[in-house]
Amino acid sequence: MFDSAIAIQEFSILSVSLIWSLAFPIILGMLFYFMFGGINDLEQFEEVPVGVLTNSDLPEMFVSMMEEVQTENKIPLFRVKKYTDRKIRNSIRI
Repeated sequence: MFDSAIAIQEFSILSVSLIWSLAFPIILGMLFYFMFGGINDLEQFEEVPVGVLTNSDLPEMFVSMMEEVQTENKIPLFRVKKYTDRKIRNSIRI
């Protein structure tokens, strides 16, 4: 009787060990594959609209750099729109 209780206890320890050492990593790997598998196909980037005041202390080289920055697929990162003081007062809606 004592031997059968030990055998049952060893079997339960062995089955738990098998689950954690074999099944859990496989399930976790499948979970990560399905969650992050198609992440590269979701690249839907839109330009960021940026307003720049033309008669400010901002260097023109910075503005031209913002106009030239692109992604790997030659998509511009920023849509730069230049404003004067009068245009800004008319375009800002509060």
